[in-house]
Amino acid sequence: MSTPRGNPSDILILGAGPAGLMCAYLAAARGRRVRLIDKAARIGGKLPLTGGGKCNFTNRNVAPEHFIGSNPNFVRSALARFGPDDIIALFEAGGIACEQREHGRLFCMHSGRQIITLFDRLCREHRVQISLNQTVQSVHRNGGGFEVHTQQGSFAAPVLVVATGGVSYPQAGATDLGYRIARQFGLSVIEPRPGLVPLVLAPADRAIFKDLAGVSLPVEVACAGRVFRDDLLFTHRGLSGPAILQASCYLNPGQAITVNFLPGVDVPAVLQRHKQQGARSGAARLLAERPGGAVALPAHPRSTGILPVNPKRAGGPPAAPAPGLPMRLARILVDKHLFETPLSQATRSQLEALASAVGAWSFVPAGTEGLRVAETTLGGVDTGGISSGTMEARHLPGLYFIGEVLDVAGQLGGYSLHWAWAGANAAANAL
Repeated sequence: MSTPRGNPSDILILGAGPAGLMCAYLAAARGRRVRLIDKAARIGGKLPLTGGGKCNFTNRNVAPEHFIGSNPNFVRSALARFGPDDIIALFEAGGIACEQREHGRLFCMHSGRQIITLFDRLCREHRVQISLNQTVQSVHRNGGGFEVHTQQGSFAAPVLVVATGGVSYPQAGATDLGYRIARQFGLSVIEPRPGLVPLVLAPADRAIFKDLAGVSLPVEVACAGRVFRDDLLFTHRGLSGPAILQASCYLNPGQAITVNFLPGVDVPAVLQRHKQQGARSGAARLLAERPGGAVALPAHPRSTGILPVNPKRAGGPPAAPAPGLPMRLARILVDKHLFETPLSQATRSQLEALASAVGAWSFVPAGTEGLRVAETTLGGVDTGGISSGTMEARHLPGLYFIGEVLDVAGQLGGYSLHWAWAGANAAANAL
């Protein structure tokens, strides 16, 4: 193998995704000679696939509680030194207009590809050497530094930064290279698993909801002490939508999830009152129409999801009444628990069963749709062996890990990408 001549490097960065690009630019701006290596033909990784093409690149509500990992405190240092305003300022200075949407999510006004274009320009302006189409075959210690061997040649430098990402969505090029490098140099790896991933229903549950594929509604989902209020989407095999994706990050095998299909409504009280009033309309129509008189409940006190802003409390116009259940779902639930019984003649046990199905339906998923469709990877390089201030391996100076390759994952809403920026900033400032 040949070693490129005439371009010695201070730093080798493996992976030209968000974390790698950010680290390369920042380190080069500090005067370091940087070589960025990636097996793909283009920089940017999965960036063009996020946010419907507009890239949800951060969130106004960035805080440690929105990140998942074995050590929940690991992210604190990096997040404290690089917040949403920092990445917004960088993008706006580069000519990228941003827009804020619900739940504090920030997007590019026009296209997420603007971010790739900006980093490409910044890296070239600061003379980052970008080596693409380079499949890494091996990595070795070389004296006081590291040597990376690809099918095209060898690259050496005193410092190696691993920014190879997780293993979710392999069709976009994700591999386990970062984990192999970590294990090679004595670091532990928390078994990777899919996060932000649709769930598969058990056959019995799937049979109940088989005709609802494509139906979406706002719900409240509770799992492992966490509560998320957002949309749920029925699929051909199970459940998806933001609320389910969020809950999937906290789900353990065999654990139950509870869904409230009418969050904020005291369903038992609504059913009982309409029964006593001798309601002539069917229970399905009642649940679908959510007539006046529905008894409102406060938001769940343990809710850790980002709930929508209350316009009335914020000084704006009163919020419109939330919609009821989709009629198809209402009919399925009513037919299962009331059969043909009119609401006015329903027994107490029938009403309790229906109320539970609407407000506290509990199920145990048969599994997930797996890493092939997961939006993030849970697990990764054990942060116990990494400095939270610099991202450097504690026992091996010169070896750094940043981004999704670490055992850090962000909740839905731009948090994963913000971790890429913040971790890269922490590493670059130490290089």
